[in-house]
Amino acid sequence: MAEGNPTLIETALGAFLHDTGKFWQRAYGGQQNADAEVRAMADQILPGGPHGRTHVHALWTWQFFHWMEKEGLNLPGADRSRVRNLAAYHHRPGGGPEAEAGAQWLIAEADQLAAGMDREARKDEDGEASGGWDQFIRTALVSPFAAVRLDSRLGEVRKTYVPLDRLSPEGLTDSVERVDTAGYQARYQQLLGRGPLAAVAVPEQPEIAVRALLACSAIVDERPAGRLAVRSQPGGGGDRLGAVSVA
Repeated sequence: MAEGNPTLIETALGAFLHDTGKFWQRAYGGQQNADAEVRAMADQILPGGPHGRTHVHALWTWQFFHWMEKEGLNLPGADRSRVRNLAAYHHRPGGGPEAEAGAQWLIAEADQLAAGMDREARKDEDGEASGGWDQFIRTALVSPFAAVRLDSRLGEVRKTYVPLDRLSPEGLTDSVERVDTAGYQARYQQLLGRGPLAAVAVPEQPEIAVRALLACSAIVDERPAGRLAVRSQPGGGGDRLGAVSVA
């Protein structure tokens, strides 16, 4: 395992891949279906709640990296174990080596800001309490165009759904008014069966992707109460995450 602070590339990849487990969770369901080595990490990765552990998708994110380890796959220009820690601890930052804690808190903060601090908790997806907790697996994606409001004189936009399928460069799947979601879990498994890395686009040259992400974040950062500032310090193996502050 690498020593010292995470590099900028490792931090960006950890943020990029932190919710990979949501795809695995939809394919395989409860945490009892994860590998034994992964289940053993539950107490460290998952926060606790009144009805037990919550945010189980974070454990499935660890499963994704465990799969990479078993397959002998690495992330070019980054330490796989460190990226795994940064990604998986996003709901319980501070786990793993002390040097990674700052970057884990950064990813956790960014996750909250991106999701919306005032959103209603989605208990079905966050926990595994009995009674239809897995309904989110069979929930169709609402088309983003259904929320478009151009002019009241045009009337209400019909609510349509995007069928579960692989996105391709040829174009998006047309949205439809009804979707049969009964076999969605099997469909997630089929998509994941094509290769977990096909479901998550890990860049072959992560340093280029990271620079592009940083450039975009500088443009869209409109946080009213201040902005997150990341100060990197040069070091062997790439820029190291030196400090994080809220200005």
